[in-house]
Amino acid sequence: MRSIGGGSLSARGASTLQRPPGMPGVSVEAWWMFYKERLQEDPAAVAARVNRQATLDAETSNRRIRVLEEELRTLRQQLVMQDNRDVEAAARLDADLRRLQTEEREMLAAAEAVDRELAVVSERVDALKKRDAVARREAADLEVHRQSMSLEMMGLRGRLQELKCGSV
Repeated sequence: MRSIGGGSLSARGASTLQRPPGMPGVSVEAWWMFYKERLQEDPAAVAARVNRQATLDAETSNRRIRVLEEELRTLRQQLVMQDNRDVEAAARLDADLRRLQTEEREMLAAAEAVDRELAVVSERVDALKKRDAVARREAADLEVHRQSMSLEMMGLRGRLQELKCGSV
């Protein structure tokens, strides 16, 4: 038996060891044989193999880190571009809003001017209606006066006829 950590391991003691993760279905005895072979390897070879594996793992991790960093840079660039588009869109919306507010103020000013002009025209129409009413009354008065004068004229003509007839 080989002594590990101050104790001895037998085949029976090996069955109480846990299986390494990622090796489901491997019997404890097969794992123990693999482990024993590893224990009998030259420490320099084990160290070299471990170093190679660590180097490969580090290179793989570094490649993955570089890929992730590139993805992060790409995402940041996309975010910056989207932010820029959002800022530009917001600026366009602000400009449109200012333009619409200006148009609204101009329309309100134009509407107020039309209201003022309408008030003036309404006053003029009212004045014309009053003048028309006065003119109609005056026309009616004049018509009455004309008729009165006409009757008077007829009376005078009749008297003149009488005078002409009487003097003849």
